Amino acid sequence: MFDTKLRQLRRLGYGWLVLQGIVSAVAPRIGIRLGMQAYGTAFENVGDLEPKEWYVDSTRAAGVGMVVTGLTGLFLEGRREESDESADTGERNETDETDESTDETDESIDESADGAVDGDAA
Repeated sequence: MFDTKLRQLRRLGYGWLVLQGIVSAVAPRIGIRLGMQAYGTAFENVGDLEPKEWYVDSTRAAGVGMVVTGLTGLFLEGRREESDESADTGERNETDETDESTDETDESIDESADGAVDGDAA
């Protein structure tokens, strides 16, 4: 139950990141203004500030990064749910197959070690 609530919160966070990224990438001045209004309670005359052009450009670039990061997080959350569902239905995971092949390799190494020639016996 706790895991499902945590997943819902992660999806909500990724969605918020995508939304904020879209605003910052498409209309960076609006995103900057909204951010300044949020900080406006602690400062005076925040509405009189004008961002420099380099700050607007960096906000736009950060917005693109937020969109990509949020979409990647949502994609990975969807894949995690799919893998959990397949594990619940009893399907075999690839990790089980790799564990068996590792055991076989360990056995063949043990067999070859028994027939090794000792260099000091010569």
